[in-house]
Amino acid sequence: MENSVDNLRTALATCGWQEVEMTEAERKAGLNGVFYCEYAFVGVIFTEDARAVLSSWAPSQAALADRRKENASDRLKDAYMLFLLDRIDDEQAAQLADIMSDTHECRKICISLEKKTLEEAIRDLPFVCGKPQGEEMESPADSAAEFGDAGLPTKLLNDLAGRSADTILENLMAGQYQPHQPRKDRHAD
Repeated sequence: MENSVDNLRTALATCGWQEVEMTEAERKAGLNGVFYCEYAFVGVIFTEDARAVLSSWAPSQAALADRRKENASDRLKDAYMLFLLDRIDDEQAAQLADIMSDTHECRKICISLEKKTLEEAIRDLPFVCGKPQGEEMESPADSAAEFGDAGLPTKLLNDLAGRSADTILENLMAGQYQPHQPRKDRHAD
C-alpha cells in the first residue's frame, strides 16, 4: 500500500499537486492521502473492492467536510474523494453508482486499476492537469483553435484555459464576453 501512495504522490506532484498532512479523523476514516492544488483538494483511498468503499465513503466524506470547514482556504476549493480499486465488476459498479452520484460535500470518483496504471488513471481524472509540469501546455490560442468557429468568445476561451471559475463568473456577470465574430475567408469567391 505504501508503494501505491508513493506512486500517487509522484504522479500528482508532476501536475503541481502537493500532499498535506492528514488529520487524525482522516486517518481513522481510512484515507491514504490528501492532496491539494490551487483550485481543488482530493482525499484518496486505495482498496481492493467495492465493499471497502461502501463502508468507508461516509466517514471519509465527513473527514473531508471537516477539513473544508476548518480551513478557510479549502472552503473555496473543489473537493473530491478518489477511490482506487484493484478491480470493479458489473455488480460492484451498480453498488458504487449511488455513491458516485452523491455530490454532497465532495465529488466521488471510483477507478479500477485492473487495466491501467496508476499514472494513467491519474492523468485521466477530470480535475488533474492533462500534461505533467515541465511539458508544454496548449496556449489559449491553441485551445481556441480546437473549438473552430463554435461561436465562443476568445476572452471566454482564454479564461476557460486558465481554469478560473471565479474569473469566468465575474466576467459573465459583468457582460464582458462578447459574441465571437467568425473571420470571413478572404480567399473565397
